[in-house]
Parts: sequence; C-alpha cells; structure tokens
Amino acid sequence: MVGVCSAHGFDEGWNEGPGYSNSKFKWFLNSMLYLDSVFPEFGVARNPWLDRIGEWFCRVTPVGMNYAPWGHQSNNRGYYENGRISNFHRFAYLTGNGILLHNWKETGGTERGIKNSFRPWTDCALSALYKTPVEAVANDPVGLFLLAGWIMVGTKPPSTKECYETSVGMIFQCRPLGGYSHSFASENSFHI
Repeated sequence: MVGVCSAHGFDEGWNEGPGYSNSKFKWFLNSMLYLDSVFPEFGVARNPWLDRIGEWFCRVTPVGMNYAPWGHQSNNRGYYENGRISNFHRFAYLTGNGILLHNWKETGGTERGIKNSFRPWTDCALSALYKTPVEAVANDPVGLFLLAGWIMVGTKPPSTKECYETSVGMIFQCRPLGGYSHSFASENSFHI
C-alpha cells in the first residue's frame, strides 16, 4: 500500500488523469476501509502516502474544473466528479483530512453523495467508525509532485468552486514514465 496500484505510476500521483485514476482508487479505498475497520491496529490510515495522494487528487482537478485533458474518461466531467464524490467522503474520514471533506462538499457531495457511492453501507458506517474531520480549505496554491511528474499552480488554492471561477491556474505534466494504459502520451502538455 505504498504505491498507487498502477503499474506505471509513482507513489505520489497517478500516471493517468483524474477520470480513470479516481475510478481505480475507489476500489483500493474500499479495501483500505475494510482492513482498517476490522484491524485498526494495522494503522492503515496513518500511512503518509494517503495524505500525498489525497493532495494530488485535489490538485489534478480543482473543484469546478470543466475539462481535464489527461487520460481515458478525463474529458468527461461527470466521470471524474462522480469519482471524487464517491471517494473523498470516505477518504476524508479514513485519514481525518478536513481538506478532502471540504473538496467533497464543494464538488456536490452533500447533494449527490450516498447515491453516487459504490459502497453506500461504507459511507453510512463512517461516523460510527471514525471522528468527523474538521473541514478545512487548502491554503497553498502550488502543488509539486516531482516523482510523478505533475505541477499545479494557481492564484488561489484549488479547494473551492470560487477558486476555479475567479482565479488563474495551470496544471502541467511531465511524467518520467510517460503515458501508458488508460493514459495519453501527452508529456509537457498543460491546462490553463
């Protein structure tokens, strides 16, 4: 559980864009939640990789992004938004990360949450298993993922709808292993 469950990714970000990577992460997250709820002594939620991959997911598609040009199904807003809504709620509770909870709400999680979930019983059990995270907004407008080959920068942090509607930002990819599988071979591409 130190990698991203992708043969061509690194442990701080996927080689694929937000669409397919959110989809893959959903199944990995289910497994982590099951393991953590049955064997809390394993400390699954304390793995520092989880905070890093959570930050990558928040930054690769700022809340409100209409189009993400990296990888299979990334150009389908509903696909990556549904992935975020399905993942971020459970991910926030597992890690206690309030930024993930805020991103979930800003993406529409309170309106679409449980009905978008692939494991609704897991979402329902969260409050019994974990403390509710204290909601927070990311305050750093720059994300640097050198191993995975992604840079995200903006005039505001990527956590709120307002940010995407009223700021300027860029997401740049130059992945050391390039694009494979459900990704696009689009190194040095950027999205402004």
